[in-house]
Parts: sequence; C-alpha cells; structure tokens
Amino acid sequence: HRLMHDVMADSHHLGVTLTIALSGATQSEASNLTETLKKLIKSTGSLDFDTEYDPDDPAELTTIADKYFFGHGVPQNHTLAFERYLAAAKRGHAAAQNSLASMYENGTGIPSNITDALHWYQLAADQSYPDALNNLGRIYENGLGPLKDNQIAAQYYLDAAEHNNLGGIYNIGMCYERGLGVAQNFIEAGRWYRLGADQNCPKCQNNLASLYYFGKGLDTNHDVAVDWFTKAAQQGNPAALNNLGICYEEGKGTPQDTLIATRYYKESANKGNENGMNNLGYMYLLKGNYEKAESLFRLAADKKCTDAYYNLGDMFERGLGVELNPNAAMKYYKLAAKENHTKALNRIAGLYMAGRGVTESVLEAFKYYSAAASLNDADAQNNLGVMYEDGIGVEEDHMKAANFFALSAEQNDPNGLFNLGAMYEKGSGVKGNKHKALQLYMQAAECGHPTAQLEVMRIQGELRNVTQRL
Repeated sequence: HRLMHDVMADSHHLGVTLTIALSGATQSEASNLTETLKKLIKSTGSLDFDTEYDPDDPAELTTIADKYFFGHGVPQNHTLAFERYLAAAKRGHAAAQNSLASMYENGTGIPSNITDALHWYQLAADQSYPDALNNLGRIYENGLGPLKDNQIAAQYYLDAAEHNNLGGIYNIGMCYERGLGVAQNFIEAGRWYRLGADQNCPKCQNNLASLYYFGKGLDTNHDVAVDWFTKAAQQGNPAALNNLGICYEEGKGTPQDTLIATRYYKESANKGNENGMNNLGYMYLLKGNYEKAESLFRLAADKKCTDAYYNLGDMFERGLGVELNPNAAMKYYKLAAKENHTKALNRIAGLYMAGRGVTESVLEAFKYYSAAASLNDADAQNNLGVMYEDGIGVEEDHMKAANFFALSAEQNDPNGLFNLGAMYEKGSGVKGNKHKALQLYMQAAECGHPTAQLEVMRIQGELRNVTQRL
C-alpha cells in the first residue's frame, strides 16, 4: 500500500531521466520500468494519463472522458469529459455518442439541447447501441423531443430489450402492462418482467410480483409475489419495500404482522417513496398519532401522491388531529379526484349532498357519484342506486336503482347487497323473490352490514310460517 501511495504522490515528477537514475538500473531495465510506471499511472487515473492516449483512438478517448465525467482518479471535469466524448463521437464511437447525447439532454457541463441530444442518440442507436435505443424510447415516451409518440417509444424499448438491455426490458414490460404504444397485454408484460427479474433487475422483480399479486396475466399467487417483492426489496427498491409492507399489513403471502409492515413502510419512506410515506402515515393514523400521520401525508402529497391527498381530506373532513374544515377537505379531495381517485370522487359527492364546504347541489353530487361509479367504486354505485330509487336529483327509476345496487353487490359491498336484497323482497325494479332477498341479506350480514342479520332472522321466520301453513 505504501508503494502505491508513493507512486501516486510522485507521479507528476516521474520521467525517463528519473527512472534511469534508479540505483543499479540498466538502460533497458529503465525503459521497461518507465513503460510499466506509465501504465500504472494511467490505470490509476493520475492526471498524467491525459497526455498518454492516442487522440485518434475513440475507445481511449471515451475511457478518458468517462474518468473525467465521473471523477475516477481525477478531479471531476465535465468540460474535459464533453470535449473527449465529442472527439470520440465524431469518430463513430457509439458509447461516446450516447454519453454525449446524455450531456446535451441533461445540460451537464453544457447548455441543454434536446435537438443535439436526439441527433447523437440516433447515431448511437443506428449502431444498435442498447442504452441509446432505450434512451430514445424514453424521450419519445416523455415527449422531450419534437414529437411525443408512444408507438415509436415502444419500438425503441423493444429494440433495446432484444439486445438484453435491462432498462429496455423493464420499459417494454411497462408498455405492455399499461398499453402504451402497444396493445395492453399482461402476459407479454410478465414475460419481459420475468426476463429482467431473472437477471436481478429490482424494478422488473417488483412489477412481476405485482402481476402475481393482482393476478394480471398470471394466476394470482401471493406467495410468489412476496418472494419477488422480497428479492427487489433486498436490493433497496423503494416500491418493493412499500409493497412488501402491504403484504405484511394485509397478511397476503405472509403472516399478518403490522410491526413488520410498518418497518418496511418506514424503509420505503426513508428512500423517498411517496406511497411508503402515505402508508406509514396511515399506520400512525390508526394508532391515533395524528400529528405524525399528517406530517407524512403532507410529505407524500408534496410528491403528488393521490392517496395522501385523499387521507388529508379525510382528516380535515372528520377533524382528526386538525380543526374540522370541510373547505380544506374539499380542496384535497379535488386534488385526488383529478387523478380519478374513486373514494375522493365519492366523498366530494357526499359533501355536495350535505352542503358541507360547498353550496348544496344534488346535481353536482350526482355528477361525482357517476364519475366514481364509472370507475367501479362500489360506494358510489350504491349511492346512485339510492338516488334513482328515491328520485333524488333524478327521475325515480327502480330498474336503474336495482342495476346500480347489483353492481355494488358484485363487489360484496354490504350496503349494495342489503339494498339489492330489499329490492328483491319488495319486487321493486326486479321480480320479487324472498329467497333471493334472504340470500343477499345473509351476504350483507357476512360483509358487516349492521342490521342485515335482523332482516335474515325476520325473513327466515316468515318463510317458516309459510311452510307451516302449507
């Protein structure tokens, strides 16, 4: 270690004359030693290496540029890195072209210039350089270039993925999962995620786990989901840490353990994940630590987490640790509603119905319930059923009421089940059927409806009386 330190410390003073002067060295030995020292200095990143490269060798230029860019062995200097990347890029070196494009895109050491970035990315991509293919896909997806085009983005991602670029593999998986530039196909998404996951890509592992968790394109398997979430979490992936917390909180794929869930949420939050912040805040909310919950919800909301908007709205609507404030509740609910948060849409409708924080408006309530119901929110579907059954803001229509109650009941919503049972009992909007009504009341009771069990007992008694009379 001392020898290496001495060589580095004295590197600027080494030369042929000094080398020859070494005690006992012949001219030939000195020459060989000089070349060895030069190679050592160059490999360790001494500033002298910059005078020893072949200016016509693009690979050497790129290596030196990398050292300057990252500060490996030399003081970081983006200007010198740019000059050498440019020289190598002009000589057709694909890696240099990609790095140069990245500097133009991000304005690193030079003014940002998307046009020049596209130019150099394209030259690298024309040589099938995988990183450049992936970067072009990202630019077209995000609309950073002259034209936003998801189909072109997906094609570049696919080209990168077919060159086994992990970024491309992840991104084409995302395209198939979201239907971005390609037809939505969860099976194909899972295939690409699995390819990346097997190569230890944490983002691919997390997304593959999510497909298993929700049964999208793959058979629902919470055990397998937890395995993949764990692999990604062990690499510090913030989203996976949060998702693993959800598994422990809900007891899916693992024994339920809120302490472990909280630990994972905290790790995710500490890495800046907004969902981890929100979920950690919710754990504090359940414990009655409203101050800590509000603080975490606000941090998550600053990162545009829609669930955090909703939770802040809920705190203000119910006065949990904050002064009761329907106006503030409405503000946060509407922020969440912009992102189609169904529970927020439903709550906004409720505030309009009650005239809390806003002027009472049945029409506005109907509008927001309808928006939430169209996104399959069971509460909103039940509430629309009530509006149609009682003619609140709309023409009374029992068939429509029964249809909305049925949609809600399909999701095992206790109110939807109960109300649909009442429709069957009365023969309102549907053909009367007490046995069907009993079945629905029983389901509602199992789902926690507070009075459904009383209706079960009542109808069972009525049916027994009918049987006895027969």
